[in-house]
Order: sequence, then structure tokens, then C-alpha cells
Amino acid sequence: MNKKSLNIAYCKNNIMKRGCKSIILFITIILSINLVVAVDWYEEESGTEAPLYAVAFANERVAWAVGGYGLGFSPTSVILKSIDGGVIWTPQDSPVSEHLQDVCFVDEDVGWAVGIGVIIYTDDGGDTWIEQSTPYDAIFDDVSCIDRNTAYVFGSVGRPFDTDSNVLKFVEGDWIELSSGVNTEWFSSYFIDENIGYVVGAGGNIVKTTNGVDFEPLDRFERNEIPVGLSAIHCLTEDECWMADGGEFVYHTDDGWESFDEIDTGETVSSFGGIHVRDSDNVWVVGQSTLRHTNDGGDSWENDDTEITNSLGLLPVAFMRDVEFMGNVGLAVGDDGTILRYGQPTECPIIENPCDDVYAVTYDQVTGCIEAYYCVILPDRNRTVQVPVPESTCQDNYRECVEENYPDHADCDETYEFCDNIDEVLADVQKEYSERAFSYASEFKYFANLLNGEKINVYLSQEKGDDNIFGVEIGKGSVKTIEPYEKPTIAIYISENTLTAIIKSDDPKSAALNALSKGDIKIKGLKGKMFKVLLFKIGLKISLPFLK
Repeated sequence: MNKKSLNIAYCKNNIMKRGCKSIILFITIILSINLVVAVDWYEEESGTEAPLYAVAFANERVAWAVGGYGLGFSPTSVILKSIDGGVIWTPQDSPVSEHLQDVCFVDEDVGWAVGIGVIIYTDDGGDTWIEQSTPYDAIFDDVSCIDRNTAYVFGSVGRPFDTDSNVLKFVEGDWIELSSGVNTEWFSSYFIDENIGYVVGAGGNIVKTTNGVDFEPLDRFERNEIPVGLSAIHCLTEDECWMADGGEFVYHTDDGWESFDEIDTGETVSSFGGIHVRDSDNVWVVGQSTLRHTNDGGDSWENDDTEITNSLGLLPVAFMRDVEFMGNVGLAVGDDGTILRYGQPTECPIIENPCDDVYAVTYDQVTGCIEAYYCVILPDRNRTVQVPVPESTCQDNYRECVEENYPDHADCDETYEFCDNIDEVLADVQKEYSERAFSYASEFKYFANLLNGEKINVYLSQEKGDDNIFGVEIGKGSVKTIEPYEKPTIAIYISENTLTAIIKSDDPKSAALNALSKGDIKIKGLKGKMFKVLLFKIGLKISLPFLK
């Protein structure tokens, strides 16, 4: 019998069953303190298999996705709404049958969606949508909301395309016709405010407006003297913008397109469908089976980890069509009804309404949380009083998130990645968790005493990046993680996937034993006094090591 089969047989021995389970679960709890979950994006159920073309936020909590089947299929219009940051999606009734290409919202109530020949509007959060009349039939590809009374729609003017009057602006309750100055099909727009905006489209065309009425053509984008299709644009300011094209390139400017950098993302795709810029360093693009980002201003790019990413780092989706962020939350949509979610909304403080009678409420435009109540004091004076909301720091919110989801804190890390000192908060929570875990784990006291004074190193292998190596110090009544030992007496090897599976199992003890038997957990140096005591207790007069 080889050493591995001897170890398995030993652990399956009825007399030792409880002991083996105890020590493996003891080790597992130590490891769970340092668990890291790998994925960045989580797949959410959309309830449809139709393509989703666009997604838009009102705030971190409230978002819409639109799409449907178009040419070659029975026309279908799809509208979905989420009120919990993109986890649960509910369908809404559309007044049209045509599929929808784009959507935008100015707040939780007012928004527009557009498609082939249709513009629809809601002022009650999508409970009811109405079709609005337009000056002409067209392929409407893009809509940009400015405020409750102003929006722009871009596309192409019907067939044949024989005019440059291919812009609509919503003013005083009606859509009016404007000219872009270029006879082309427009795919994407971004407005800094009501007057300043850019529009990009087919043939490398880009135009700019500074008054919300007149559009000025800028230099066409070409590669090897061939115009490139510009599929998406997103800006931080009037000067700094990013664009995606119909291949592997994106473009960046910091001077309003007077000059620009052509950046190779390293991913050859038929076209990028969407682009979103969180800041000058962090940019996301989506396209053919791709969700990709840079965190260094475009110097390097990598595919994001998702729940559906395959071994090649790609998505099993023909085309991802849009990606958007609001605050801490990101959403990406594409074919087959695919919705991917990044992060989670900021935790809102619970605020009691201090007003007796008449009051108004203001909300944070990004988080959707209540900012303040305004009480109207009657009858002596009709004046308002702002009641300030108690401030909670992002560190407080991060701690609460980690405590609620521990040990799976990856979502929390993503949500609060821009919050300072979260490593210190996590370390504090891990320490508290360790103390709580072992304070009631009387089953492990025997083994803790045996391991007292041992120099234990844990090697937690991760799918991305270097292994996480840390030491474990076991004293009388205490267990804590420390810097790794130079010369450990015990070495424990386990992967984060194995550890996650054990912790999430309904029967962690059995899952740990199964992982041990398959070699997914390896322990070296576990012998000496602990092994001798264990063997003595069951009357065995041999001195083979329990585990190599």
C-alpha cells in the first residue's frame, strides 16, 4: 500500500473519522480567513434570450436594459428594469414591436428608448411607455438624455440615405429636425451638457456641437487611408474623450480631438460595441465575445474575469453590445439576453423622517440614497429646514458589506475599490472572524493544543497572480495569521477554488475529506507528537506519518 492510499484508508477508519474531519475542518477555517474570490463580473438572469443592445442607469440602484429581435426574426421589443443594482430584472411593457437600440434616463422617472423608426418615452419609471411622433422614419441608433426637457436622437434618415438632416432634438415637448452636416449613419453620442457634445458613426465620421444646434465635422478617422467605423464614444470632459472602432483599436484625446492616440487593445474583434470611461486610467470596452479593460490609461489591457469566462479568457456570447457604470456598479449586456454585473450599490443609511407634516426629500444622483428631508413648518412660517443625513464613511460601508458576505468579499472589494484603507478594514474583520470562529470551536481544542507552537505556513494558490502565502500562529486559546515562517514545521497547500468549494458546501467536513483524498489538499510535515498521540489513542503500534 502506498503512502497516499494508506492516508486515505487511515482517514476512513471509523475510529478516526471524527478526528480526521476535525483537523481538516480546523485547517479549512484557518484558510477561510484569507479567502479571495476571483471573478469580477457576475451573470444575472434576464428572463429573455433576445439580444440586449443597451443599458442605462438612473443611479446605482435603478437601471434599464433594452433590446429584442429585429431583422430575420419575428419583431420583439424588450425592456427590463432593475431596482437593486442589476441583480433582479423585471420586464416592462413596450408600446412598440420593433427592437430597441438604445436607452437613456435622466432620473428614476424620465427616460427615452429608440429603435428602428420608433422613439418611446416614460415619465413614471417605465410603468407606462408611450410612442412619440417623429418628423420622419429612420434607423434610430442612439439617444442621449440631458434633462427632463431635452434629449437628442441620432441615426440615419430613412432609405435611401440622401440627406444630412439626421439629428432629432427634443425641445418643449416636441422632436425637431436638425442637420449634422454629414450624410452618414450615427452610432453613438456623448454630451457634456445641453450644448456641448460629440457624435460618431460610419466612415470614420465625427462631429461636435457647442450650442446644441449646429454640428461641426471634425477630421475623419482613417487607418491606412481607409475610413474606420466609430462605434462608441465616452467623455470625461470636453477635452478628454475615448472612442472605440470596428476592430481592436480605441482612440484617446485630451485636447478635444485636435490630436489623439490610437491604442491597440490587443484583442482582434469584428467590432467593439460599447466603451465606458470611469476615470483617466480605467476604461472598459465590449464587443465580440469580449469584456476588456485597462487600469493604466491604455498602456495595457486584459479580459475581465466573469462567471461565464471560458479557458481562453473570452465570453460564450457572440457579441457584448454595451457597458455602463454608475458609482460602484457596472453592467454589461449582449446577445442571448446576457447581463453581467460588477460591484454592488452603496449601502444607504436608514434615516427616519423628522417632519411632522409637509416635507420634500432630496436624493443623491449617483447612489440614490436620501440626502436630506426638507420640513415645512406651519402655520407660523412657511420656511424649510434641512435635516442633515448622518454621514457614514465608505470604510464603514465596506466593513458592513464584508461582514454580511464573509468569506466571499470579492463583490465588496470591487464595490469599494476606490475607498482608501480597505485592506486595513478587511484585516480587522479577518481577525475578528478568526477569534469568533475558534472561541466556540470546542471540537478543535484538542488539535489546537497539539499544534501549539508549530510553525505553520499556508500556500493558497490563485488562478491569477502569485500564491497567497501566510503563517498561522496557534497559542493557548488563540489563532491568528502572521507573516510566513522562513522554516515552517507544517506546510499546507490548497487552491482558492478548492477552499471556496469546501466553505460553500452543505457539508464542509465531507467536502474537505473528499478534497484531501483527491490530493486537492496537501499537508507536509504533519507528524511528531500529534501523530504519535493520535496513534497511541487508537492503539496502533506503528510510526508511519499521518500525512506526508
